[in-house]
Formats: sequence, structure tokens, C-alpha cells
Amino acid sequence: MGKKVRGKLHYFGSWARDPDGTQALERWLIVEDYLLAGRTPPPFESNGLTVGDLCNLFLRAKKQMVDSGELSHRTWQDYYDACSYLIDVFGRTRIVSDLTPADGWCALDFPRGKTGIERRAWLWPETRQALERVIAARPKPKASQFESLVFVTAQGGLGTKTQTTVH
Repeated sequence: MGKKVRGKLHYFGSWARDPDGTQALERWLIVEDYLLAGRTPPPFESNGLTVGDLCNLFLRAKKQMVDSGELSHRTWQDYYDACSYLIDVFGRTRIVSDLTPADGWCALDFPRGKTGIERRAWLWPETRQALERVIAARPKPKASQFESLVFVTAQGGLGTKTQTTVH
């Protein structure tokens, strides 16, 4: 079941799941004012905004910028790819307010070698998981100062070699 508003078809349910159209009418009444005014309506989910809905709202807003010449199609495509990745990682129906830092990216904080100034590197979820597997399977470090290291030798040491002279 759908309705054409301002040249665009909007769907409010299927005949198979809503044969008498009651739910479709309820949904139409919720979004009617938004659509007639040319605005994007809020998502239908009563439990909260989903990752899929958030991505769709974001992409629609950016598409309007493409249409007005404020944004290139290539940049919009990059945004689309990023949203696709978010949906792949978190799931389309995941509620945004339920996301936590543990669900996705993690930060690795460490000082710069020369200056000691703190810096932060963001890691992909896959990278974090791979590091956790390596740390779980590595030999036990032989000294407490090596506990924070990811890679240690089979003997639990640093594995640094002495410098050799090349003749």
C-alpha cells in the first residue's frame, strides 16, 4: 500500500500483512504533515531510531545537497559506502541508542616516540578482534614490562637483535 506525495511514492505496508489497510492508514496519519510539507518523516519504529533509518535519513539529506550542487556525487557515493559498512557491522535494525563503544571502533592511545605527545589511533572492529586473538594465543611475557605488548617472542621476550656491521 502506498501513496504518491510530491512526485514520490511512499509505502506504508503490504496487503499481505495488513489486508484491511488499518496499519497503513495509521502510518499515513503519522507522516502526512511531514510529507506534504516536503520534509523527511521520523522513522516508524517505536523502539527508537535504527541504524538503517539513521543511514537513510543521512543519505537523503546528502542527496538533496547533491541535487542542489552543494555536494558531488562522488562524495555522496563515499557516504553511501560508509553507511553500507555501518549496516553490515551493526545490522540494519539495531537501535542507535543501544550502541556502545564496545560495539565498534576502539581507540589505541600511545605517545609519539620523539616528543612523547599523546596520540590516538582508531582501530576497525576486525583489527581489534584480530589483536585480541593474537594476545590470547601469544606466549606469556617473561617480564611485567612486556605485558602491554602485542607481540613477544616464543620465550616471552622482546626479540630485539643486536646491530651487526655489514662489510
